[in-house]
Amino acid sequence: HGIVHRDLKPANVKITPAGTVKVLDFGLAKVLCNEDSAAVDPMNSPTLSAMATQAGMILGTVAYMAPEQAKGKQVDRRADIWAFGCVLYEMLSGQKAFVGDTISDVLAAVIKSEPDWSALPANIPRTIERLVRRCLQKDVRQRLQAIGDARIAIEDVLSGTELDNAAAIPGDRIAEAKRTSSLRRVLPWALGVTTILFAAIAGYFVLRPKPPQPMVRFSVSPPENARLIRGGMMSVSPDGRMLAFVAEPAPGKSRVLWVRPLDTVTAAPIEGTEGAYLPFWSPDSQWIGFIANGKLEKVAVTGGSVEALCDAPEGGGTWSRDGVILFANRDGLYRVPDTGGTSALLFAVDPAHQVVGYSHPQFLPDGRHFLVQVITPGTETNILGAGSLDSKTLEHLARINSEVDYAEPGYLFFMDQSTLKAQPFDVKALRFSGPAVPIAQNIGQAGPGYGYFSVSSAGVLAYQLGGNESLDAMSWFDRNGQRLGTLGQPGVYTDPRISPDGTRLAVVFRETFARATYDVWIYDLKRGTGSRLTFTTAFNDNPAWSPDGRSIFFSSKRNGKTGIYQKRADGLGNEELVYESDQLGGGLDGLSPDGRYAMYMDLTQAQSEWVLPLGGGGKPFAWLRDSFKQDRATFSPNGRYVAYASSETGRPEVYVQTFPEHLGKWQISTSGGDQPAWRSDGKELFYAGPDNKIMSVDVRTGPGSFEASLPKPLFEQLLRNIGNRNDYAVSPDGQRFLMIVPAGNGAPEPITVVMNWSAMLNK
Repeated sequence: HGIVHRDLKPANVKITPAGTVKVLDFGLAKVLCNEDSAAVDPMNSPTLSAMATQAGMILGTVAYMAPEQAKGKQVDRRADIWAFGCVLYEMLSGQKAFVGDTISDVLAAVIKSEPDWSALPANIPRTIERLVRRCLQKDVRQRLQAIGDARIAIEDVLSGTELDNAAAIPGDRIAEAKRTSSLRRVLPWALGVTTILFAAIAGYFVLRPKPPQPMVRFSVSPPENARLIRGGMMSVSPDGRMLAFVAEPAPGKSRVLWVRPLDTVTAAPIEGTEGAYLPFWSPDSQWIGFIANGKLEKVAVTGGSVEALCDAPEGGGTWSRDGVILFANRDGLYRVPDTGGTSALLFAVDPAHQVVGYSHPQFLPDGRHFLVQVITPGTETNILGAGSLDSKTLEHLARINSEVDYAEPGYLFFMDQSTLKAQPFDVKALRFSGPAVPIAQNIGQAGPGYGYFSVSSAGVLAYQLGGNESLDAMSWFDRNGQRLGTLGQPGVYTDPRISPDGTRLAVVFRETFARATYDVWIYDLKRGTGSRLTFTTAFNDNPAWSPDGRSIFFSSKRNGKTGIYQKRADGLGNEELVYESDQLGGGLDGLSPDGRYAMYMDLTQAQSEWVLPLGGGGKPFAWLRDSFKQDRATFSPNGRYVAYASSETGRPEVYVQTFPEHLGKWQISTSGGDQPAWRSDGKELFYAGPDNKIMSVDVRTGPGSFEASLPKPLFEQLLRNIGNRNDYAVSPDGQRFLMIVPAGNGAPEPITVVMNWSAMLNK
C-alpha cells in the first residue's frame, strides 16, 4: 500500500484467535514520496505526521531501527525490511539483534555492530539464515530490496523446494540435505502435534480469567511558576497518553493550554492558545479543541497555528470520528465541521419547556449519538439529555447537575454534589444499567458550567480535588494592593455592588458550588453583617442599586423567562416584576443615575446592550447592537456616558460612548480590559486588565468633550476568575476596592491521574 511503518517490532505484531497476523500502531507511518502518485494517495495513509517526514528527526524504537533511520536520514521500504530482519532474528534466536545498556549504546550497535550470528540455531535452513543476513545489511543497496522476495524464500523452505535441486547444493552439504529431507517426512506430524499443543496452551491463556491490573495513581502539578486553573480545564486524550490542561504560565499572564504526555514528567504550553478553557480532543488524539476569545478554536497537539472554527460557544464541545464538532451556546446546541465554517443549530433554547441552555455535550462511541446537559431554570439539578445527529428530538434521561463523561467498558462518570461517581450505561439502549459507584470524594463544583474530571476509554482518569481554594473570599484592598480586611464568610460570590452612599453592599452569594440556587444578599459595611434579600429557588443575580439606595433591582430566571425585579433594600415587602421576556437572555448591568433607564444584556440579540425605560411604560430599545460581544455596561455618574467591554478588536477592551445618542466613542484600555467601574465624581475610571492588574484612567469631561489619560496600573491581585469574568467593586471615593478572591492561598489542588481506573470499581 506504499506505506513505510517505521516502527515494526514484536509488540506491534499481533495474532488474532483465527490465526490472522495484524500489524498495528501506524503512528509513525509515512507515505513513500517516490511512488507513483496515481497509485498512492497520501490521504489514505492511516496516519500522516508532519513530524515523521522531517529530516534529522529520529523516530521509532531504537532496537529495531535501520541504520539510516537511527542517523535521522530519509527512509524508504528498506527500513521496514531491516525491522523485519530484526524480528525474524529474535524469533529464531530468542534474543534481540542489537542490545545495549542505554539507548545510545543500542543506537551505536545498530550503526556499527553486527548481530551475534552464533546465536542462530545450527539446524535452521541456510536459505533462512541468508535471508536474515540479507535483511540486516547496513548498506541499503545490499539489503533485500522487496519483502515479497522474503516470502518466496520462506515458502520454498516450507514446501521443500529448496532441497529438490541437489546439484545446486555443495558436496559437503549433501549429508545435511539428506537429514533435512528426512525431516520433511516427520515435519507434518510434528507440526500437527505442535499445532494442537499450541492451540491448547493458547486457549488456556485466552480463556482463563485475567488477573486484575494494578491501579496506579499520581499527581500532575503545575509547571514551575505556573498556576493551574480550576474547573472544566482538563481533558485526557482518547488514547490515554496525554493530558491537556489550562494554566497561567506565570503570575499575571494569560492562561494557555498545556499538554503533558503521561509517560513523561514535563508539560509544554501551546503557543497561540491565550485565554483558552474547556479543552476537548479529536478522536485520533492529534488535535485539541477549546474555547477562547468568544470562538471555538483548534490546534494540533504538536503545535502550530491556531485555527478558529466559528463564533461564540460557551458551554464546551465534543468531537466525533466523522469530523463533526458539537458545542453548546447560550441559545442552543450547535454542530460545525471540524474544518470550520457555518455552524448549524441542532436544538434551540426552549423556555416554554423549561430549557434555558445547554452545556458539555459528549459524543458516544458510534459518533452519531451524544449526551448533553440540559440547563433548566429554578431547579437544584439539571437534566441529562440524549440525542442524535439524525434526530430532531432530545430525550431526557435523568436529573444530573454535572457534566458527564462516557468511557468503555460502558460507564458514565458524573458528579453527585462533590462526589465523583461512575454508573454502568448501555450506549445502545441509552439507559443506565446498574447502580452508581463512588470513585472519589471532595471533587470541585458540580454544575452546568464547571467540571473537575476527565476520563478515557484507554483506562485513564484525571480529576481535581476541591479544597478551600474552591470557595471565595470578599476582601478590601487599598490603591497599593494592601489587604485591609475581609467581609463575610467563605462561599461563592459574584457581582458585588456598593450602594451610592458607600454604606452597604449587594452581592450574589451561595454557600457551596454544589448548591444551584443563587441569591442576592445585603451587607452592612460598617457592622460587617449580611442578610439574605431573595428567597426563591430561582437563579437571582446582577443586583443594581436605585439612585436613592432604597431599592435593589436584580435579574431572575423563572418559569422559562428572564425578568428584572425590584425589592426594598431593607428586605421588607414583596418583589415587584419590572420587566419580563423570553428574549431577555442576559442580566441587568445597572441603572442610570436619574433612575430613568435600566441597561441590560440580551444574549439572544448577538450579545447586545439594551435599554429599558423605567416608570413611563416605554419599550426597550437596542443601544449597542453589532456582531461583537459586548457586556458589563455601566453608566457614568452624570449619566451622559456609558463604559462597557467589547471584543471588536479580537479581545476584550474597554470603551466609552455618549448616552443615549452615539455622538462619540473612545477606547479606554490599550492592551485588553474588562469590567469598567466609575468613581462617584466621574473623574476616574477603573477596569480589570488581562494580567490581573487593576487599572486607573483619569477622565475629564466638558460640554461636548471627553478626555481620558493613558491607563496606569494600581496593583496586581489574583481575582476569582469564574469563566471570563473578574468581579470587584470600588468605594465611592475610589480609595478602596472590594475584591472577590480565592479563599485560602489561591493555589488549586494538583490534578490526580489514575491509570487503570476500572480497578476502582471493585473497591
